[in-house]
Amino acid sequence: MGKYLDMLEENKKKKNQNQPGRSSQVKVDQMEEAFEKYGWIVVKSKALGGEYIVIVKNSNVIIPIRWQSAISYTLEEVAELLELPRPTDEALKQLHEIKKTFSGRVTGVNL
Repeated sequence: MGKYLDMLEENKKKKNQNQPGRSSQVKVDQMEEAFEKYGWIVVKSKALGGEYIVIVKNSNVIIPIRWQSAISYTLEEVAELLELPRPTDEALKQLHEIKKTFSGRVTGVNL
């Protein structure tokens, strides 16, 4: 799990190189702690226009009723998306809509 959160943090650092801050590290630490404890976290995605998504350790994690209507991504799916060479917000929105429409999984993405 740490590997994927490291990838998320590294990606975030690249986007925010001119805005370092302790508060962002505290938030990442809290997210990692919650993820380890519960197996899921909720993220409000700027790329998806403020839509909430749920990131889960794996497809066996039970998501609380409150968040079951949100689209969920496994760590493997997030890793696939992070491997893309600088996907645009529009490309991410399109992938998200496809996942939502077909209740599918993200695998082997090539843009």
